[in-house]
Amino acid sequence: MREILNIFSLEGKKAVITGGAGILGSAIARGFGEAGANIAICDIVSTDNVVNELRKEGIKAKGYYIDVMDIEKIKACCDEVISDLGRIDILLNAAGGNIKEATTSKELSFFDLPLSALEKVVGLNLFGGAILP
Repeated sequence: MREILNIFSLEGKKAVITGGAGILGSAIARGFGEAGANIAICDIVSTDNVVNELRKEGIKAKGYYIDVMDIEKIKACCDEVISDLGRIDILLNAAGGNIKEATTSKELSFFDLPLSALEKVVGLNLFGGAILP
């Protein structure tokens, strides 16, 4: 079993996770940390709870503020992470999601959703989750 774990070792790697305070991002952070990575949890919301939980498990983690829709905030976060960690080996973009206004229901079809709400969700998930960071 140890040989299998060694194959997937991230020992000494520096990992950045955008959306790291969310359910998916924090679970991935835990997995990376258990594999030996030093984790930068980056999010627009507080990262304190996730960082504290990871540290309780012996995982090296620090939280950073990022707005994945703002290129200047992305650059500032990147500079701060590199200043603290020295380098970035892994970038995982888990930022994204949906908003109430862009959600269908029995009464509201996809074609009834406001274009502005759809644009916001597409912007967050495409640009904020894949292109900008």
